[in-house]
Amino acid sequence: MSDRTRLLILGLLQSAALLIMIGQAQWTLATGTPVLLATEPVDPRSLFQGDYVVLRYEISRLSPAQLAGDRDGFAPGSPVYVVLRPGPSAWRAAAAYRERPASAAGVILRGEVERLESACPTDAPSECAPALEVTYGIETWFVPEGTGHALERLRNQRQLAVRAAIDRSGRAGILELVGTEDAK
Repeated sequence: MSDRTRLLILGLLQSAALLIMIGQAQWTLATGTPVLLATEPVDPRSLFQGDYVVLRYEISRLSPAQLAGDRDGFAPGSPVYVVLRPGPSAWRAAAAYRERPASAAGVILRGEVERLESACPTDAPSECAPALEVTYGIETWFVPEGTGHALERLRNQRQLAVRAAIDRSGRAGILELVGTEDAK
C-alpha cells in the first residue's frame, strides 16, 4: 500500500469519526425529549474561548437521601442516571441511580459524579448523607459575541433557563437559553 493511499485512508477515518460525533449530537437534539432546566449562578471567565456562559443547574447538586433510587455507592467519575419529572416551572430530579433503570416514570438523564460532598443537617448531624455534584455535558454554551454579559446577568438573577433535549440513551443537548418569563 502506498503512502498516499495510507494518508487517504487516515483522512477518511478521521472525517468519519468527526461526522459520527456531530451526527450523535444532532440526533440528540432532533429526537430527544424537550425539557426545561432551571439554572443557578456561576461566575466564569476565559479570554480564549470567546463569549460563553457557564451553566449550573438545580439538578447539578443531588441529595440521594431525598430522592428515590439508590442512596449510596456513588463515586467520583462514575455515571449517575437521574430521572426527571416536570415541576411547576422546570423539570426536577425525582430519582438517582448508579445504573440505568430498566423503566422509570419520567425522562432519564445521564450524568457523571464530579465529587461527593457531605450534607449534614445542622440540627441532626447523625443524618449525614453525601450530596452528589453532577455534570451532564451541557454546562457550557457559546453565545453570539456581545451577548454573554446579558445572559450572565439573567442567570445570576435566576431568570435564565435552558431548553434541552434528552435522547433515549440519556445524552442531553442544549436547544436554547430562555428567560424564565419566555419559558412559560
